[in-house]
Amino acid sequence: EGKPDGEVCVLACADGYEISDAGPVLYTCSGSAYAGPSSGAQFPACTPKNCTSGAPNGRGVAHDCAGAATGGTCTASCSNGYTGNATAFSCAATGELSGTSPTCVPSECRPLSLGEAYRTTACEGKTTGQTCFVDCADGWSLAKKPGTYACAASGDFAGSPPTCLPQPCTEAIPSGADLAVGEDCSSLRTLETCNVSCAD
Repeated sequence: EGKPDGEVCVLACADGYEISDAGPVLYTCSGSAYAGPSSGAQFPACTPKNCTSGAPNGRGVAHDCAGAATGGTCTASCSNGYTGNATAFSCAATGELSGTSPTCVPSECRPLSLGEAYRTTACEGKTTGQTCFVDCADGWSLAKKPGTYACAASGDFAGSPPTCLPQPCTEAIPSGADLAVGEDCSSLRTLETCNVSCAD
């Protein structure tokens, strides 16, 4: 605006956009009007620039903002294993994404079921990303070290159980002249059974 007759001005791209062809277009002030190129494009080919900062972040936050360009929008949401409401982000001409990241709450894993030999109480109520130890239940002895389990995004625990050995039974062993006690009762271990009947 306000150029004197004969002066040249450059028609370029606005902030947040970049020229995608040969370069800017020149216009010449001729009298009361501007005269553009006699041939070729009358306006530069401007493409929106990608935003490079301000991406959504936080624990459990996922987004599709990679490649979001000036004037565009994208969505931030909670990844698997987390719950929360999705939010919108917009790409400004400054090259920065603007918006508020969602608050993502880790989900609780389903109960861990391993069998009678294992004690899993330490894993109750664990949420995505948390870990817990599994040891042996009463009547079983731990051979090495407890098993470590992690609450995965799938809602299930991942890990390997410890080695639990059944303990020998040393109390309340059947005895008496009126009983016929099987030999296997003397070496009985947790969850094993033996035969006891009335003597002849």
